[in-house]
Amino acid sequence: MTERGEGRDYDILPENGTLKHGDEFLVYQTADFFSPIPLTARYEKMRFGLAQKLEGGIVKDEKKFWVALQPQFAEQAGEACPHMPVWMQAAVKKGAFDCVQTLTGEAVIKMAAGDPIGHLGLFESPAVQLPDRMSYYFTHIEVLSADDKLPDFVNNTKHLADGRKYVICGFDQMLHSYDATHKIFTPLGVTTQQEIVLAKGLTCPIKDKKGVNWYKVTQTSWVKQNGEQVAEVDQHDLNKLGFRLLEEEATTDFSKLTGEECVKGWLRHLLAVAKQDRRIDHALVPARYERILRKLDKDGDGQLNAQEVRLGLYNPEMINVVTRFIVKRSSEWYEDSHSGPWENFFTNVVKNRTVNRFWRQYLDSQVWMKEVAPFSSGKPVWHMHPVVFLNYLDDKRCINITIDMLYSLFNGLHKPAKELFLQGIANEINEHAETYKLNSLQRLSHFFAQVRVEMGAIANPCEGLNYSKDALISKFSYFRNHPNEAALYAYKKEGKKIVKHADENAIAKRIYTLHPSSCCFVGCVHAPQSHSYLCSWGCIHLPPRCNSKSIGYMLIG
Repeated sequence: MTERGEGRDYDILPENGTLKHGDEFLVYQTADFFSPIPLTARYEKMRFGLAQKLEGGIVKDEKKFWVALQPQFAEQAGEACPHMPVWMQAAVKKGAFDCVQTLTGEAVIKMAAGDPIGHLGLFESPAVQLPDRMSYYFTHIEVLSADDKLPDFVNNTKHLADGRKYVICGFDQMLHSYDATHKIFTPLGVTTQQEIVLAKGLTCPIKDKKGVNWYKVTQTSWVKQNGEQVAEVDQHDLNKLGFRLLEEEATTDFSKLTGEECVKGWLRHLLAVAKQDRRIDHALVPARYERILRKLDKDGDGQLNAQEVRLGLYNPEMINVVTRFIVKRSSEWYEDSHSGPWENFFTNVVKNRTVNRFWRQYLDSQVWMKEVAPFSSGKPVWHMHPVVFLNYLDDKRCINITIDMLYSLFNGLHKPAKELFLQGIANEINEHAETYKLNSLQRLSHFFAQVRVEMGAIANPCEGLNYSKDALISKFSYFRNHPNEAALYAYKKEGKKIVKHADENAIAKRIYTLHPSSCCFVGCVHAPQSHSYLCSWGCIHLPPRCNSKSIGYMLIG
């Protein structure tokens, strides 16, 4: 490669590695570089590829490099899709396009947690004004089940009680404020305006002197346990968590789907739920569903207005309800366009020949259930939301820190001192342990060992800087360079008694300097000179400099 080619300047790439004969690599993009021809003043253009090395057909080292692609150096061994997850690349190699394949045993392709499960597809169909067309990108993912015992699972007839706990708070429940110092709950004269469902760990549960549980359901408000109105439920109690089983008979005519009673049942259920929500910004939602139900059958033919039904089911205000529907119905992925249930649709509904031909082709390409057990019977199957349904089955907790464990850690505290504060720590860790990667005993032990060192025996979230002169000089470079200030701001002792407390605010300003040469300190000189404003905070103390950088601000006096 030369420094000049095609009128532009190029940097010469140094050679920093080699590939052995037979090595495979994956090329992401190609580019032409210029290489000097030995013993001449001329240059030749060479094709290079930005690549990653493959081992067993898989990228194991993320490092990318440029490699020469001349025929004498490399030859193409096939095509690959590097942006696909590993499981999808394996599926492309094993599978056949537009064909259903059933894998068993070792041939089953496994997906790792966090892997993408699909991609957006381009949907195109003829528009009303031909030859125009309608197109958009979308993806469609569903969870299906042909298990007749699914209702027992949703209703938790086996009374499974492991996994995550949730708190359900019904509407019209009295909200209370909480005085943590005196352990007193005071009614606010305001009630909940909607049903609230929260993971128990987020509600900071407290048991009062009478043994009654209290839960924090808003930023500042609490409710007390009250039968089924305010209760704890298990993650397996899907029916109590809002999931609704809806069944319809096998469809004999897909052109009359909106005439079936089950659709009206869905909308009536949404109306009932909407009436329970008394938030001001939700006031018009019930009226909207009442209007839809009144005008469903405009012309008296027994068919519902499809557009109104769609708007009712996809109302953003009710999405949390709709995504919890578990519907048993006939699938459009079983019968092709020439079968009985579709005959009337393509004969009498879709009259335009171009559109008719398009939709027949589209439908026929989607049929797959006849080739896959247990869906091959053609009976109605259960359809569930792929994210909401599975999310409630997943126990995200990998650890369970209790408040008693924290009292053992902070052995300078005794119940009920700082009980609410410690419960907040436990809740935060339990809910987000996987995110924080506190997912092993070793990592957890290391984390809490440092927390204990930072916060001390009494769980002090604010760093203490009550140091002697010698301690300031030994610990901090600023005071090693300014010993007179160390003497000025350190605590003073007479015998064994401290007669002057250290000026911790002044110390904090000097040890958390951003620019020592210019004496610019974190914090504002005009702000209240409180100890807590300048010192480090947190379970693992972070100085203000770290905090301000992390949120993109520099607070400089």
